[in-house]
Amino acid sequence: MQTNYMRLSYILCTLFFFISSLVVGQKKTDLIEDLKALNELVSRKEDEINRLKKSLVGQETLNQTYLFEIDNLKSTNTALMKRLSNFTSQSVSNIMNIGDQIESMRVLEKQDRALRSLLTTHDSLLIEAVKRLAPAVTTSNGMRITEGEIEIEIPYLEYALKDSLQLDGRLQRVDSVLRAVPNLELSIAGAFNVGLQDTLNQTEDLLAPKLFELFTTSFNLNPKHVRLEPTSSNDTILLRITPSKSDTYRYLRAILKR
Repeated sequence: MQTNYMRLSYILCTLFFFISSLVVGQKKTDLIEDLKALNELVSRKEDEINRLKKSLVGQETLNQTYLFEIDNLKSTNTALMKRLSNFTSQSVSNIMNIGDQIESMRVLEKQDRALRSLLTTHDSLLIEAVKRLAPAVTTSNGMRITEGEIEIEIPYLEYALKDSLQLDGRLQRVDSVLRAVPNLELSIAGAFNVGLQDTLNQTEDLLAPKLFELFTTSFNLNPKHVRLEPTSSNDTILLRITPSKSDTYRYLRAILKR
């Protein structure tokens, strides 16, 4: 009985060890498989990590390239904005200069028209004076028409001994023209100072002062419109009819101040 028990015990122990060996062997195989699978997973993860690292390096390089291009674009944009600002300022300045030039041209055009009008007015005054001087005063008896004035030649010997100059038809016609046509004035060019007398006529009265007195006193013209101009000879007196120099000066001054 005891022998059978021991035999049974031996068989059970042997069976237990065998089963245990089988179980341990199975677990070891499973662990090896699991370890192999784990190693493969780790290898794949490492490969993926390496790929991600390479991709990250590439992305970083690309980012640096983008940053470099962005900086270049910023610099280019700043330069373009500066050039645009300078161009705009220059354009505004040019436009202002053109505006000033146009305005200056307008002023000059107005001045030119005013000057032409003044010359036309002067010519019209002289033409009207010539019409009114005829037939008593003509080119055949001493009248000359020059630029801007009418000259009437008065010979000394013809007029010096006349008792009444105011009865002379030529002088009366000059007086009537000065009264009828506004803005005309008369200058009497001749000797009116003893030191300017011609030696041939030292003993004679000077004719120029007589004519001045005739027009201002006998004919009662405004002395502002009659003036004496000295010459070195008393042989010939020149009566000059011209547009008023003082009026012309004021008109020219007004034109040039525009």
